[in-house]
Amino acid sequence: MTPRQLFDMAKYPSHICIMSHEISRKTRYHWHDFYEFELVLEGHGRYHLNNSYYDFKEGTIFFMTPADVHEYIFDDATRVLHISFSENCFEEYGIDGLIQPYMPLVCDTDNISYKNIKFLIESIYTELYSSNAMKKKAVTHYLSLLLIEIYRRTKSDSPFLNSDSSSVTQAALNYIHLHFRQDIKFTDVAAYVKCSPEHLSRQFNANLKMNFRQYLNTMRIRFSKSLLKYTSESVSDIGYYSGFNSDAQFSKTFSSITGVTPSKYRAEHHNKESTNYNTDSKTHNI
Repeated sequence: MTPRQLFDMAKYPSHICIMSHEISRKTRYHWHDFYEFELVLEGHGRYHLNNSYYDFKEGTIFFMTPADVHEYIFDDATRVLHISFSENCFEEYGIDGLIQPYMPLVCDTDNISYKNIKFLIESIYTELYSSNAMKKKAVTHYLSLLLIEIYRRTKSDSPFLNSDSSSVTQAALNYIHLHFRQDIKFTDVAAYVKCSPEHLSRQFNANLKMNFRQYLNTMRIRFSKSLLKYTSESVSDIGYYSGFNSDAQFSKTFSSITGVTPSKYRAEHHNKESTNYNTDSKTHNI
């Protein structure tokens, strides 16, 4: 089992999993190939997300993308409402208008927001395990409303959201953030956003001031730096997990962006207290 595969989304034919989750021990630093949303119902502690730490308590919400590495550090037993889903949940309507490239999100909720978000999660659960007609559309509807809540809370953080001309760029970034660990090509991204490579290249340069390869490598190196610093995975495995096909490619790209080799970066920054931990959890109905 690789660090990312705490559970396999492929086991869920509807491309969504929802549970009430109790965790009482520190989780290992990990990531997923899908999106993840959690609402804290009980407990408090710290949440390690990428290279930052956040205090959490009842009412805190987390939203993570496939580009985010994270772990819980508990002060006491914590219970969360948890939803995992893939982009296939939105195969009929598309996900690009609901997911921002510059998530993740960690924030506290007020009483009204807490009740609204909890209602949406419980509505998704009710529909998902019902025999109602059109339940897939209902699940997508409630999940869309949940993502809109997240979108509104993070809207000011993205420089692309208020520009009509950047919708192609935003869709491209969503695709890259979801698939950056794979061997993706610029033509794949252009085909996904339904425009010519030439037009997408102009959009990238205008909005990001860098080209596709530079952005992709920056993402991969950002991801690898977290793993080098906070896990005990080998440098070779980390390069593979981050989307590089060979140790030489990983080392060359890492050095060109950071100025040091992956091994030297680990020697200078590795946190020996954060390696790999098992998840002690149990699942039950809401």
